[in-house]
Amino acid sequence: MPIIAFIEVDCAAGALREVAAEIADDPHLITIEHVTGARDLVLTVWLRSPEDIGAFEARPADRFPELAVVDRAVALWQLKIAGHLLDPRGRHIRGVPVTFWEEPEAERAEDALLERLGVPR
Repeated sequence: MPIIAFIEVDCAAGALREVAAEIADDPHLITIEHVTGARDLVLTVWLRSPEDIGAFEARPADRFPELAVVDRAVALWQLKIAGHLLDPRGRHIRGVPVTFWEEPEAERAEDALLERLGVPR
């Protein structure tokens, strides 16, 4: 049964961008966050089984010796994903419409950020 794992990573400050860019290309990666606190990165990955976590962690660790996986957690039951409620085995129970709401202030903040980054809207 597919699982979602959360992997906490420490990395040398000078290599953070390169490491994040390398990890971002992995098709198992759902999200990668640069976070404050005790860790540098938190990765959310979708894997076939818990046994696949070690292989996933080894790929960037082999290429970047300055990377250290320091903790991991596995979601025991993903209740909802992409608009689907799931049973404990990951099977579809029913759909839940994905709706969007308007927040003009948030949209202005996003536009300002994209403009600062030089990214077209």
